Amino acid sequence: MVALLVALVISTAMPKAVMAIGTDLCPLNKTEENGNLFCQPVQAIRYSNVGTNGSYQEIIDMSSDGICTKRLKFYNGSLAPLNEELSLHFRGPIHLMQLATYSTSIPTQDQRLKLHTAVPSASGNLNVVSKSGALSPQILANVTIPSDSEVIVMSGKTCQDGDCGYVRPGAVAYHGFGGSNKIFLMEFMMPKDDKRGFNGDMPAIWLLNAQIVRTLQYGKGECSCWRSGCGEFDVAESLSSGSSFLKSTLHINQLAGDSDYIRRPTYAPMKLAVVFNQKLSSIQIQVLPEEFAFSRSISISAIDELLKKDANSISQITVI
Repeated sequence: MVALLVALVISTAMPKAVMAIGTDLCPLNKTEENGNLFCQPVQAIRYSNVGTNGSYQEIIDMSSDGICTKRLKFYNGSLAPLNEELSLHFRGPIHLMQLATYSTSIPTQDQRLKLHTAVPSASGNLNVVSKSGALSPQILANVTIPSDSEVIVMSGKTCQDGDCGYVRPGAVAYHGFGGSNKIFLMEFMMPKDDKRGFNGDMPAIWLLNAQIVRTLQYGKGECSCWRSGCGEFDVAESLSSGSSFLKSTLHINQLAGDSDYIRRPTYAPMKLAVVFNQKLSSIQIQVLPEEFAFSRSISISAIDELLKKDANSISQITVI
């Protein structure tokens, strides 16, 4: 069971843009669905050369009359700005069965990444915020999150004394998942629910720069750092109602993605890893074998072997 702490979230679509050098599997076959091109199903998607020198507009104040004050924040290096704290987002229909996050600062081959937080778990080591609304912490039941409902996973550490930067007045604020080297492991299903209309039967998993959640995720664009490129990574997103194709896209000042896809786990659970590697400047999405067990720690060498498992079923994207 998961502690559910609730905040207001209003859904809206975000623009998509793609720019990359890719090794995709489109020459083999391609399918068009509702104006979107899909090529081949893969077991892994790897983004290389992620991170650069750049800047975005950081929100530093929000007045009562809706005026937002910003300042230029500079970033540089491997994975930047996604080496900053991130929030993890799930949109239904999705049934989340397990979730674990691991992090370390400077990995070596024999080092084990320690478990940061996990689901199912006791309340306290993570928080989930939702648009449903509640006055006190709730429990996220073992059920399918419906269409157009979104939950946001943050760490269990409360923001204090300005250590999260600026926070929207009155907001309940938590730290995201920080560090350049981090791993998200999850087990989930995305059953079809036959809903149509806005975000109907369009499940998605994505990561945002945690500043977005702590200020403004949806609504007035000038009050969010998203527009200026502080960071979004779409892990597995359905682009149309009822689609069985899950695509990935990188949204920072470097924009990237391709048309290969991961099959939507409609009838059986899928285990999935998202691995941020500072040394390689890479992010890899990897479908895991059914027998893979979520443990209290995991070695760098074990992760490396895991990511090599499906070398013949991988879409490789070099970000430019």
